[in-house]
Amino acid sequence: MRAIVLALAATLVLAAPAPAASTLRFFHSPSRNIDCVLTGDSARCDIRARTFRAPPRPSFCDLEWGSVLSVGKTSRRGRFGCVGDTARDPKSPALAYGKALRVGSMRCVSRTEGVRCNNRRGHGFLLGRAAYRLF
Repeated sequence: MRAIVLALAATLVLAAPAPAASTLRFFHSPSRNIDCVLTGDSARCDIRARTFRAPPRPSFCDLEWGSVLSVGKTSRRGRFGCVGDTARDPKSPALAYGKALRVGSMRCVSRTEGVRCNNRRGHGFLLGRAAYRLF
């Protein structure tokens, strides 16, 4: 499973070279509704249950759409992902509400309304059951 996520982290966000395994950090929200993976170059979160309405599926996407957000270290905004895998790792720890995790230039904070991830430039996303925000 980690190999699938590693491949995704390397190709989905910015087609960056695969990071060393030690730079992969998986976590989930205390509710277990959001699962995330951070590398030094990207952050990705998947949501299991949502009530927000995602933007329309792009014509190029034949895979899962509307439940994955990501941001890269040089991105100017978070974005939805067209994916065929998952950021879920059954061994991942919960990131308590109010706590943050940083890997390289990426940072995620667990909040009661969702998970907020951003790069050093401040660009990223907020993903929660009721809403999302790309910035």
